[in-house]
Amino acid sequence: MLEVHKSQGLANGIHNLLAFDLWKDQNLVDRIQKQSELLHQSTAEELEDVRDEINRYRPGSGVHKVGGVSHADFDIPEVITLLVVGPEGAGKSSLINNMIRVLKDVTSGFSRAQIYGYRQSGSMFLQEYLLHKHFCVFDSRGFSNINVLEDLNIVKNWMSNGVCHGEPVCREDLEGRGRQGNSGYTLRKVNFVIFVVNACKLQQMREQHDVAALENLVLLYRCPYLTFMDDVPVVVMTHGDKLDPHECILARIFLGKLFGVSPVDQVFDIPCFTERTVHPEDVHAANDLALLKMLQLSLEQADTNLPCKEKFTYSIRGVLKSTSVQLGIWQLLYFVILFCLLFEIIITIIHSSKPTPWFRNIFKYAHKKPKRGH
Repeated sequence: MLEVHKSQGLANGIHNLLAFDLWKDQNLVDRIQKQSELLHQSTAEELEDVRDEINRYRPGSGVHKVGGVSHADFDIPEVITLLVVGPEGAGKSSLINNMIRVLKDVTSGFSRAQIYGYRQSGSMFLQEYLLHKHFCVFDSRGFSNINVLEDLNIVKNWMSNGVCHGEPVCREDLEGRGRQGNSGYTLRKVNFVIFVVNACKLQQMREQHDVAALENLVLLYRCPYLTFMDDVPVVVMTHGDKLDPHECILARIFLGKLFGVSPVDQVFDIPCFTERTVHPEDVHAANDLALLKMLQLSLEQADTNLPCKEKFTYSIRGVLKSTSVQLGIWQLLYFVILFCLLFEIIITIIHSSKPTPWFRNIFKYAHKKPKRGH
């Protein structure tokens, strides 16, 4: 079981961030505004180019030869798995539905992920959505932001044991809640994580100086099981369109500083439709392009962190083990020779005699260079 350790340093850092005037970080404000302008200047052709690039994606296409490890040495799955997590009401299901809408370029029939308003009626089973024949996303139950320990242990289970369509999220909550899913589905290893946060709820936490809730949010995001080497989850901020444009920029900067990531490069402001059908005039290329850029980054990060094949890993361990054994034998041999040398010196001094022939042979053998292993 995981244990939650809340440090005073984290609480102090949040207090300082709440007291900081985010408008003073004019550089970040300018960069976000410039990025937003470029997105709104994007054309339908640019959107189509990125969509086509994602549709041509193949698992492992972003893997490069490094450290003597070739493409063939990586354990590349047939389907890359992205796990969508976040607090309850963050908009995870809406985000997945909009992924389907944008990738398929449709305005109706894209609402496949069930949208819930509160935890009691929320998803109690993991749901897999195959967005493409080579990658899928999993929708998960929202974190309560109250029982952080339970949420962290659920995350640990997902990341350690894999995720499966129809798998119960929390068995204690399933008593009397109907069927418990089908265990015949494929168990998938999570390759990367998308962390979703509701901008309106974040703004409410800021205004109320709710340090405890913000602290829980940080603990969930910084959970080591959600991290892939040095790569932390990509962050999606939803419902930003319901805030004043200036407040939306501040919420994005605040979220980036809270999580310790770049608000420009790793926090994506993505409004999501919650209706089953949208009018074509309501669809904006800028929002759809931001969503595709986020998905593109997630797939790139998934490729970057693919593990090596077990056979390759074992061969490295075998070489290291063999080398260490050989070094251990030679160290023992030299220790024995040193002991014999000291013994011979003592005998020579006591008896004032010449060194014995057997010692000369050992000394001669010790100066032979060991053969190199092939």
